[in-house]
Amino acid sequence: MKRLGPLAIRTDKNWRTLPSKGLFLPARSFFLCALLFSFVLIAWLFLGTGSLLEAQAENVPENREYPIKAAYLYHFGRYIKWPPEAFGAADTPFFIGILGPNPFGNTLDQLARQKKVRDRPIVIKNFSRIEEYTRCHILFISGQLPQEHQFETIRRLSNGRVLLVGDQYAFAHAGGCIGFFLETNRVRFAINLEAMEKAQLAVSSKMLNLAHVIDPPARNSINSSSFQTKNSRR
Repeated sequence: MKRLGPLAIRTDKNWRTLPSKGLFLPARSFFLCALLFSFVLIAWLFLGTGSLLEAQAENVPENREYPIKAAYLYHFGRYIKWPPEAFGAADTPFFIGILGPNPFGNTLDQLARQKKVRDRPIVIKNFSRIEEYTRCHILFISGQLPQEHQFETIRRLSNGRVLLVGDQYAFAHAGGCIGFFLETNRVRFAINLEAMEKAQLAVSSKMLNLAHVIDPPARNSINSSSFQTKNSRR
């Protein structure tokens, strides 16, 4: 599929490109700029199903970090394959869980109302602590949780056919499946292939091409030195 530029969006099956010059009138520049950005963000979240995994090439304003991460969670469901046993029935929903404080606001709930993963409805679950956990296909572990709680989550669920996603690069380094991080103001993600294999999850080559893959020698046992500051990477 040909990509027409950084502002290309998909409407039905046709691609269009928003003009990059001559768009703004001086008296309306602020309003139109905000409107344009909102339109592109909505297109990322709810219209463009194939192009969002390439959005890490675009600069991300700080206040849009978590809407972009929410959209990534949705796309992980499309580019990762779970074993049949993870669903149980043809009408089983696709469960996305959040452990700890929710940094997404209502973005994930809005996405769940609009989208499906492999023809399955999306259901969002919220857990304040690991003891409340019930089956999920993706579990996002909030970076606001204490490190020891993140360690415990990895220990308990690493064999659970669940994609464990953290808010730090070091989360993947410590044994989680995927860790988000910011690099030059872009949302990126690291993948721990050993953790993915342990969880019986298969990731597409397209997604791997966009990820930072943690090399086998760098995979260490879980300890406090594995974690660094939020959104940092080695």
